[in-house]
Amino acid sequence: MRKYRRKKPSRDEEYVFAYRLTHSTTQAAEMCGVSQNAIWKACRKAGVPLIGRKFNGDATKQATLKITDAELIEACKTMTCNEIAQKYGMHRESLPRRFRRLGVKPVGYGDSIGGEYTKERIDALQEAARKWREAHPDESPVGQRIYGDCWHYIESHDKRIKQKYPNVVYLESRNGSNKQIRMKCKRCGEIFERSESSTRTSNITCDVCEKKKKEKQVITEERTKLVRFLYALKEYKVPKKCIHCGKEFYSANNKRVFCSDKCKKHSKGSGSIRKRCKKYGAYYDPTVTAIKIFKKDNYTCQICGRPCDMTDKRWGSFGPNYPTVDHIIALANGGNHVWGNVQCAHAICNSYKRDLITG
Repeated sequence: MRKYRRKKPSRDEEYVFAYRLTHSTTQAAEMCGVSQNAIWKACRKAGVPLIGRKFNGDATKQATLKITDAELIEACKTMTCNEIAQKYGMHRESLPRRFRRLGVKPVGYGDSIGGEYTKERIDALQEAARKWREAHPDESPVGQRIYGDCWHYIESHDKRIKQKYPNVVYLESRNGSNKQIRMKCKRCGEIFERSESSTRTSNITCDVCEKKKKEKQVITEERTKLVRFLYALKEYKVPKKCIHCGKEFYSANNKRVFCSDKCKKHSKGSGSIRKRCKKYGAYYDPTVTAIKIFKKDNYTCQICGRPCDMTDKRWGSFGPNYPTVDHIIALANGGNHVWGNVQCAHAICNSYKRDLITG
């Protein structure tokens, strides 16, 4: 004979049974070892109504009817929002909508000081903070509401600003998603706000002092430009001597050593020779230039005797037949950059010769 076994209940049925037993998604989730979301899905699939404020069930409707509008208006005159919710067994989040509808506010709810944030209001808030600290010397004011406004005195912010920013005074802080800190500048007395995260990373200065600093910086830059212009006029009056042709010229640039671009072009390459002379301690004659040496030797290589080609640029800026300045006794071997020790040579011949001739 075939035996019929009882069908094992599914997990959803267990979740629904646990919820019907406890009437609480939290307790049912703890009993079954799952999340509240799993209990909620199982009950919704089975069509079981959920009771609670989160699901807008009968419990919420009953809680909102525990106090009438007339009783709520009278209670707001002497009680806070938390005290009303605790006395009538209601959740405090169900009350603000009724406050707005009735146009009332309980004690300590919203902006009780009100008005624009003036100096008198700042003094009133600071006085309220001082009284609260005197009345609660052993308690930390972190996260505590010490007056009817949405600003608070937070000890950790005060300590951080005292340590990092000695030029400002901490006043108060705003909690919630828009975390702002209100401070006062010691220099100009300006009251300004900064985000809580900026006090950890960036430097804190008020807008008035920052504007004065930028204006001072602009004045300093203009003064520097004027001073440089005056020095340039003074330098312009002193004649200079061209290192290529020896001609006197006037210039406001202290680093200019050529009288024209033509002299600068003709003495191309003399800068590297000057540096090598300085490196090896050799004497450098500024009148000995490349163009003068090439003209003296008639653009002919003094090593192989063949003519040089000024248009040879096969290696980039010059080629193997391009004319170069060759020192008969190399600078590395004790030679000097003077007329008796220079000659014209091909670039390829000069590279083969190197510093082999010591004199």
